[in-house]
Amino acid sequence: MAGIESFGAYVPLFRLAFEEIGKAWNSFAGKGERSVAGKDEDSLTMAVEAAVDCLKTTDRSKVDGLFFASTTSPFQEKQTAAAVSVAVDLNRNINTMDSLGSLKAGSAALKGALDAVKAGSNKKVLVTASDCRIGYPGSPFESTLGDGAAAFLIGDTDVAVSVEGSYSISDEIIDYWRRAEDRFVHFWEDRFVMVEGFQRVVPEAVKGALAKYGLELRDFAKFVCYAPTERSYWDMAKRLGFDLKTQVQMPLFSVLGNTGAAFGLMHLVACLEEAKAGDRILFATYGSGCDVFILQATDKIGEGKGAKGLARYMGSKKMLSNYQQYVLMRNLIPVFKDRMPPIIPPATKMWRDQNSILRFHGAKCKKCGHAQYPVHRICSNCFSKDDYQEIRFSDKIAKVFSCTVDNLGYGASTKPFWAIADFEEARTRIQIADAVLEDVKIGDSLEMTFRKFPGENDVPVYGWKGRSIR
Repeated sequence: MAGIESFGAYVPLFRLAFEEIGKAWNSFAGKGERSVAGKDEDSLTMAVEAAVDCLKTTDRSKVDGLFFASTTSPFQEKQTAAAVSVAVDLNRNINTMDSLGSLKAGSAALKGALDAVKAGSNKKVLVTASDCRIGYPGSPFESTLGDGAAAFLIGDTDVAVSVEGSYSISDEIIDYWRRAEDRFVHFWEDRFVMVEGFQRVVPEAVKGALAKYGLELRDFAKFVCYAPTERSYWDMAKRLGFDLKTQVQMPLFSVLGNTGAAFGLMHLVACLEEAKAGDRILFATYGSGCDVFILQATDKIGEGKGAKGLARYMGSKKMLSNYQQYVLMRNLIPVFKDRMPPIIPPATKMWRDQNSILRFHGAKCKKCGHAQYPVHRICSNCFSKDDYQEIRFSDKIAKVFSCTVDNLGYGASTKPFWAIADFEEARTRIQIADAVLEDVKIGDSLEMTFRKFPGENDVPVYGWKGRSIR
């Protein structure tokens, strides 16, 4: 039976307290905090992080599909799933697909992966959902939205979670939307959005699923749902008739924020990290309709948890000290232009060297065993030519040999922080993410993180950086 073999998530390091947003606008924004993607993060980079967390020690050569879901893909015309698959270091002979433009894009990708595995067209499909939405400054969305990603490996052997069935409905309503030329999320009047949208569609889909599979509410250990707000989340559980104290998964609104297409799936990851074998879960999403899944944890549920998991990423955080830091990260205000020569990479180089840049491969000499990064045809130790094998560095730990910040010619928000780092097999120069010079000391351990780099032309630049272990 097709199901979920493993699951993972990613939450950016930075958080912004609602109180700081309230101070900026001289209003009360509530209690809690939201996640904030770093200046060098977007939905693509976060999808890679969640995918790596989900895969753990899985043999990546066995993954033959990758589906990416988001409402904030960095590309209007270019497949993001292809970029994620390369960064995660999957084979080239895989099926890739983008599921975009809907808040239930994540569940649509999940259902597509399950159908592909059931049909036999794929054996293992990695589903990634990631979002980095922005609300108008001063609007309620500025505090209620958050950034994050989730990932699920779908297969039909040794599943941690079996999928007993699904039920879907499609619905047309203008409630939340963003046109191609819009940067900020639009929304209609609250009562219309809730009453004629969320509160009408989700109960219809849940009741349809229960009737289709002959189940009742008491058959479920947990109810997990996407909802626009925390109030609507609890209200929906109550309307459906679930026991609010025992059957409803605790929501993430006040500790994470609404992460769009990834939000329902991140709630599901949180639920599965606490689930016990035999627990049956009703999972519902919303957005231009509703998808409902009936899931059951197996005796492999403990093995399905990601390498770090949502709980660990939630506990690893750094608070932004003020609202100004947030608007700088979001590029909402003009800043001093850097005076250093810009990075202008040709697309040909990005394509030619993608194994070194995107996969983070180095070369290990077959003759003498010497390793080096990036991939070179000539061994710098024994000078043998074209006699090497590529090795992956993205899942390895490095130690800081030395580090420095370049203060010349850069604006306050863009000073690059570099380190000479020693992997077990090689030494290389690498940029440090999510830190200032005072945060890192010689000898500290670094793990690798996939990020974007600034550039002056229209060629997107992505690659690997180091960060302190979270």
